[in-house]
Amino acid sequence: MLYREAIRGNDNPAADPYSPSYAAAVDDGRAALRDKARIPPARERYALVEVDHFGPGIRSVRPLRDQDGVTAGGFPYRPADGETGRGGCLAIRGVLAAGRHIPGCGPSRRAFQEGKQPGRDDEDCLCETMMPVLHDWWLHNVHGYEMPFVDVFCETGAFNLEQSRLILTKAKTLGFPLKIHADEFDNLGGASLAAELGAVSADHLVKTSPEDIRALAESDTVAVALPCTPFGLAEAHYTPARAILEAGGLLAIATDLNPGTAWCENMQFAIALACRYLRLTPAQAIAAATINAAAAVARADRLGSLEPGKQADLLVLSVSDYRHLGYRFGTNLVQTVIKKGNLYSV
Repeated sequence: MLYREAIRGNDNPAADPYSPSYAAAVDDGRAALRDKARIPPARERYALVEVDHFGPGIRSVRPLRDQDGVTAGGFPYRPADGETGRGGCLAIRGVLAAGRHIPGCGPSRRAFQEGKQPGRDDEDCLCETMMPVLHDWWLHNVHGYEMPFVDVFCETGAFNLEQSRLILTKAKTLGFPLKIHADEFDNLGGASLAAELGAVSADHLVKTSPEDIRALAESDTVAVALPCTPFGLAEAHYTPARAILEAGGLLAIATDLNPGTAWCENMQFAIALACRYLRLTPAQAIAAATINAAAAVARADRLGSLEPGKQADLLVLSVSDYRHLGYRFGTNLVQTVIKKGNLYSV
């Protein structure tokens, strides 16, 4: 694939003036912190906008300040627990309306991301009520947006492999594109399931086995590394990014911005972490954060690279060399943002 080649770049790690270093310190409280972070608070919303009211009359919308210069566009929203059926659709309507108030942005395409301790009732509710209701509501009420993703958290303490297969298979039958979060703490086989079902991406992939890596490499599913999450949890292990690349897989990186494990609003920091802990060169990390990140949300045909006919989204950085994105961290290097051809000062 074009993007599998693009991520490799022409960088020679041995010749790179910036040699990644590796932190060896291990925090004694890591395990307790990890266990505490498995299940986020029940009514959290993950969003890059604040909406005062979900409904026909949105009172105000303001984007949160960040330093990302988001490549793939959009903002995420996670319906709170209990927002099922038509109540959840009303909330999604509010987010869709909010997107129209932010220059150059729209909502993310994620409809469901279930991560709480599930039971059989949760599976039935998702498969027999929530997804069919959203499917019908979306077709009749939403125009100009693709069908949203259904994203399952396949993990110990969340959905097991069998439950994940059931939910994603139902979602695929209804026409939803698929995503999966898997192998963050334990290897349950979620990455291979994503490849089998044709998911657009599989995220986290910290404990992914060599067999699962081969399955991803033989598919079009994008492997999304989220280095800010193990960093935020003081974990010692990160996504085996180089093994994924060597197998021929397609690798992207993202922040995993969320209030439970990775409150990082700076994509530049994710690139710096990728150079250190994923052992990527700066060129590989930038490709993973741009064109491959766009592929991870099925938008590489119009976003993620500077090509004729694509949307004019780019950042002007106050650096003399692109490798500073991997070398420097903790400051905002963005000087100018260009979104859909419009200039925005930082």
